[in-house]
Amino acid sequence: MAFDLASTADAITRTVIAALTLVAASLIVVGLGRAWVGRRRAQVVIEDVSPVEGIPEPATSGLSPQLRQAVRQALLGESAKASYSVLNTLDQDIDGRLLRTHGQLRLKTIAANLRSVAEDSLATLAAGVRAVAPKEAEGLLAALAAALPAQRGWAVHIFPVLRGAGQNTEVGVALELAQLGRPPDAVTTFWVSSDALRSPTTEAARAEATRALLYLLLQPAALWIATRLVSRQLAESGVPKRWRLLSGRKLRQELAGLQMQLAGQMSLYAMRKQEDFDGGFAEQALADLLESARLLPDYFRPYSTEAAVHERLGWSYRRGGEAERAASEFAQAVRNYDEAGLALAGAADADPTKREAALGRIQVRRTKCRLLSGDRAYLVMAQQELAELQRMTGSTAIDLYNAACLFAVAMASPELPPHDRSQYARQAWILLGCALLAGGAGGPWELMTTDVELDGLNAQQRGGFRDEIRIRHPQPTPLVGEVARQVVQQAMHAIGVDYPQNV
Repeated sequence: MAFDLASTADAITRTVIAALTLVAASLIVVGLGRAWVGRRRAQVVIEDVSPVEGIPEPATSGLSPQLRQAVRQALLGESAKASYSVLNTLDQDIDGRLLRTHGQLRLKTIAANLRSVAEDSLATLAAGVRAVAPKEAEGLLAALAAALPAQRGWAVHIFPVLRGAGQNTEVGVALELAQLGRPPDAVTTFWVSSDALRSPTTEAARAEATRALLYLLLQPAALWIATRLVSRQLAESGVPKRWRLLSGRKLRQELAGLQMQLAGQMSLYAMRKQEDFDGGFAEQALADLLESARLLPDYFRPYSTEAAVHERLGWSYRRGGEAERAASEFAQAVRNYDEAGLALAGAADADPTKREAALGRIQVRRTKCRLLSGDRAYLVMAQQELAELQRMTGSTAIDLYNAACLFAVAMASPELPPHDRSQYARQAWILLGCALLAGGAGGPWELMTTDVELDGLNAQQRGGFRDEIRIRHPQPTPLVGEVARQVVQQAMHAIGVDYPQNV
């Protein structure tokens, strides 16, 4: 009987071991599959903020989850904005043969889950390997990890920083974005200060002021992260298989250039949205656009977008009273617009109508920057161009609005003759009114009351002008042509501005 019990126990043990081995083997198979899928699925890791020397620890408490929430919200808005950019710039340029690509552009869906650490895709696989071969587990896991594809996704590092002392003290957040497992390829820092930080009464007050400012910086930081992540989702589809096989490197270069262009373009939008922190967006935007121009040397838009970034910086410096730095930025914008014009002129296969329209938009903005640069030679050139642009025939809301901004800047330029400035003022009003009507409900109705480029036109009159137009055309439908001009004439008369009869 004892012999039978021992045999039975031995058989049961062997059966259990076999079953466990089978389970472990199954874990390895399942783990391999999960690890493969996990490595192919992109992750977004926003690491926790660590206390830094000089920054009180209470100031960073709770900052990390708040940042992840802010990034999640920003991703929703920036994804929509990126779609708009693709549809209204890149796609239109492709349709007009101003940009040549080998496939159709689309935006992939970005990972919704934001983590503090990268998810371990090898967890299930490791459990199976350790069960089957515990001694050799680490070596086997290392070999399997090397055979699997690299983990996709991005890691964001954020560091609170301080600079200056006393009345020059500023607190900032430094941001680094990198592909998982690689060095950072995008960096920036946003800075801010306050009276409470510069002159704290106690250490507790200093910590509270630092904390308040770090939380203020969450919004621009989240917006910067979102623009970077969304631009990386631009992809090409519909590329012929033969072309993919023969020219993979060229396709990768083309896509990288388009992603950098989109990143720069979205950073430009962010500069307008976060004017107090536009410098933090501009630095990386200019680096992106420089790389885009290198990868897509025949495409005009990297140059024109770079010019627009310098424009925004110019206005920012003017707002801060730094006239010389502002003039330098506007002069650089002129040079970038020249480069964009040359790229367009070289687009021999482009739709002539689309190319001329793009050249016209560049001319308007370049002339405005000539005036703002303060350069005497540029001023002479601008006067000649203004005479031509008074006969412009643009009809879209954006073209009319940009032209209104140009003539508003011209009327405020003291270097120009008074009679010409009077003509430019009337031109600015008529173009602004036509822009509002041409845009319909989506026109620049709110922007026109706050836009610094229209400061040459009296702010109170601008508000009254908008109201008078709405009274005469209450419908939200676009209005153009002679009927629109009559509405504008009546509105101008109502606020005491003469109508330019020669337009």
